[in-house]
Formats: sequence, C-alpha cells, structure tokens
Amino acid sequence: MVQAVIPELERVSPSSISAFLLCKRKFYYQYRLKIPRKPSRGKDLGSAVHNICESWILYREIPDITGKALDCARALFPHLPVLHTDQVEQKIRLEIPGFPVITGRVDHWGYSHEYDNGSSSIIESQEVSLGHSYVRDNVPKILVSDIKTLSDFRYVKTHEQLRDDPQAVIYCTAFASHGNPTFRHLYVRTTPPHYTKVVEISYDREELKSRLVGILGTVYQMMETYSLPLKEVAGNTNMCDTYGGCDFRCHCAAEGIQSLGVYSPRKQ
Repeated sequence: MVQAVIPELERVSPSSISAFLLCKRKFYYQYRLKIPRKPSRGKDLGSAVHNICESWILYREIPDITGKALDCARALFPHLPVLHTDQVEQKIRLEIPGFPVITGRVDHWGYSHEYDNGSSSIIESQEVSLGHSYVRDNVPKILVSDIKTLSDFRYVKTHEQLRDDPQAVIYCTAFASHGNPTFRHLYVRTTPPHYTKVVEISYDREELKSRLVGILGTVYQMMETYSLPLKEVAGNTNMCDTYGGCDFRCHCAAEGIQSLGVYSPRKQ
C-alpha cells in the first residue's frame, strides 16, 4: 500500500536510518530538531583521511602534509585501486513511491581492477578476487567502498552485521543496474600502529530486494516518529556510551530523561 509522504521528512540517508535503528531519540535530535553535533577531532581526522585517499585515487598525489591523517591514509593505499578509473564522492538517489527520497554519497566505486599488491590475501571476504578482472554470472563486478576510521577495532562490523547495514543494502541497490555490486568497509585504526581491516559482502538480487523492503519498513517508522512530540520518542540507553558517547546525552538530561551516566530531573 502506498503511504503518503510526511512533508517534513522528504529525504533520508543511510546515516539517518542507522541513527534511528541505534536510538530513535538520537535520530529525533539530529534530524528532526536539527541540533548540531559537537565538534570532534575524530570526525575531523576521518574527513582528512577521506580527502587524502580521494586525491590518491584520482591523481596519485599525496598532499604536502604530515601527521596522523597521512599515516592512516598511507595504510589504506594498498587497498585502493591502481588505475584512475574509480568514481569518488558519487551521489546516489533512490526514489520509491510513497516514501522519502533516499540519498547518499559513496566514497568510491568502480569496476573490478588491478590492486597494488595483486593479492587477495589482504581481503577478508565471502566473495572476492583481486589482481585480475572479475565477472560473476557473466555480469561485471561493481566494487563499492566506504572508508571507516576507528580508534578501537572492537567496532569493526562482522560480515553478518555489514550484511544487515542499511548503507550496504542501499548502495548496492543503487549500483545494481551497473552489474553485480559488492560492498566493503575499509577500516583503519587511528592509533599507532595503523592496522587496516577490510570486510566485504555481496548479495544476490533476491536478497537485496528483501532487505530493501525491510529498510523501507524502518523508513516508515521514521516517518511516524518524525511527527511525534519529543516526549513520546523512545530512547535507547544502551547506545549512550557507544562509539565514544552520544552527542545528545545532555539534551536527554535537560528533558529529565535518563541516559547512561547522566540524569537530571526536569524542574517543575
């Protein structure tokens, strides 16, 4: 059944869907009330690493800088394509009747190509071949990549977690018309030594369709939540201290809502 789009929620992204799944209240603060997130050295470092890798993919140029961002990016270079054929910062857009437009931005994607060390041993994957062209079911392989900077590898997703990830499903759906899409997270640890880890998954078309239906169910819940008053939006205290701590714990406290490590009763 086609649902009417709530005017205030005209578009969603993999990030907003993931935020909603982690904590509905966090989603509400960030995307409904549009409260800015706190500045973070970790976020700034992640952006710098992305920019260096983008320059390397497109031009084989390294910025004239030193420091942690360059060290992290260098650790990722063996996992990046040799040929200058990848598209970087590619915008994606899925339009499904009755739902908000789903938008996103892919770090880089391209068809299967040669890699620096020509080896498949560096990739932890379910279905991958590097160092030569790769075709599955007579359809070219599309490799869609997203770079992740982490101080703690405890937060690296397993294959099962990545398979359930909205970003993986949405990006693979967006590129399915180009060939058989495979999605991977390229992780680099931001604390020395700068270890890397690659987790990669592929879907068949039926699984991709099924998982997209599940995501649309979540999006419909987001539409419903978007129209609620703040006091009726449930939080998730299990997420208060995850990934370095939620940016919005102080707002929960100000509203008199319990969060992990922070509680401030509402003044009467």
